[in-house]
Amino acid sequence: MTLAFHASPPAGQWINDPNGLAYLGGAYRLFAQHRTDAPTFRETGWARFSSPDLLRWTFDGRVIEPVGSELAYSGSVDHNGLGLNALYTAHDTGLERQVCRTSTDDGLSWGATAEVADLGLPTANRRDPYRFRDGAGWALLLAEPCDWTGWASQPPSRLRLYRSQNGTSWQEAGTIGPWRPAGIMWEVPLFARLDGYDVLFVSEIDRRAGGAACSVRAWIGTLEDGGFVPVPGVPAEGELVDRGPDFYAMMASVEHGWPNGDRAFVAWLSSWQTARNVAWPGFHGGPISLPRALGVETTATGPRLTCRPLPDININFTRRVGSVPLSGRANLNVTADRLALRFIGDRGTAWIDIDWTTGSLSVERTGELPWRQKSRFVSAVTNCRRIQVFVDGPAIEFFMLDEGLSASMALGSIEAPFAVAAQSDGGSATLLWDVLA
Repeated sequence: MTLAFHASPPAGQWINDPNGLAYLGGAYRLFAQHRTDAPTFRETGWARFSSPDLLRWTFDGRVIEPVGSELAYSGSVDHNGLGLNALYTAHDTGLERQVCRTSTDDGLSWGATAEVADLGLPTANRRDPYRFRDGAGWALLLAEPCDWTGWASQPPSRLRLYRSQNGTSWQEAGTIGPWRPAGIMWEVPLFARLDGYDVLFVSEIDRRAGGAACSVRAWIGTLEDGGFVPVPGVPAEGELVDRGPDFYAMMASVEHGWPNGDRAFVAWLSSWQTARNVAWPGFHGGPISLPRALGVETTATGPRLTCRPLPDININFTRRVGSVPLSGRANLNVTADRLALRFIGDRGTAWIDIDWTTGSLSVERTGELPWRQKSRFVSAVTNCRRIQVFVDGPAIEFFMLDEGLSASMALGSIEAPFAVAAQSDGGSATLLWDVLA
């Protein structure tokens, strides 16, 4: 089964972390971790996808190959005005170093590998460089996660901050963290300025109980020499960008040439826990999420992050009459104070329960990968609440549009449409389905 509006690889292949999203040559270009030999993980490189509208994706194949035993791990993409730069981690027998390559044909081919020596000698657990412009110069974030298995004898994860005048020669400018307990791995750092605020993002893997639950967390604050200072009132553990179990390794679009000037954010629509236990239809790992629009809203208790679907994608759907489609979008206007959504797949059930009177959002998955999380929110409206749901095969992306909240998850292999039920405390609620035009 091919997903209708998510980037996913050919049958038998694997993708995970998105490493870049750009608009070049009249098309959107997505770069992601790729393995042709899934799930053995011996041939890690980068693949490229292309799309005219961020929904219909074509797999362009492997564009960055592993070199011998040296694998091409995650990193980031930026544009220097002449072409693309890929800054990523080269991983060889447990040692990691940072390298850079350039492309002048929209990322279809890449030049020779150049080592970024100023970021340190090859070592274990130093990866995922993210380079960005900061004032008149450049800054770079580099993750130093704890080890996957040996975390108990190591210090907690942290980030290193570097600065450069030219984007190539770097000096260390500080550290960020540790802000989380030992056993929580920090990967894929990301920085963005949203609505006048500095926002730091980190992807986490919780290894403390031997599992691999994943999330993306955000801290609102100020980037300065020495590190990042969160604003007063920001939770020490940060804010969840997405309230579901399957949203990881978030990456921002390249600003150069991006239409409308609004950046988009995408993530792996899976997690290491899900990817290792659920067979996606025809491929491995998990797809890439729909693009999100992130922002910061000021509230009585301080600034908070919002996450909504990128508005550009909504114009490409049209009304569907009849049963629930295998892949589609649904809009729901809710006047009741409570709503329960149930998604029934052939290998599990997902529940999303919203109570606006108490400001409670509960997300639960039953079946082969049980998961549950309850969180609080501040209601944005008191009359008609707007809900939007995207279902694409086994993938679910749920949005509370007024509050700017999302929850994403997978239910496992599925070859038939979901059964979807909506129930409010004032009676039945109707989901009106649209399909990709």
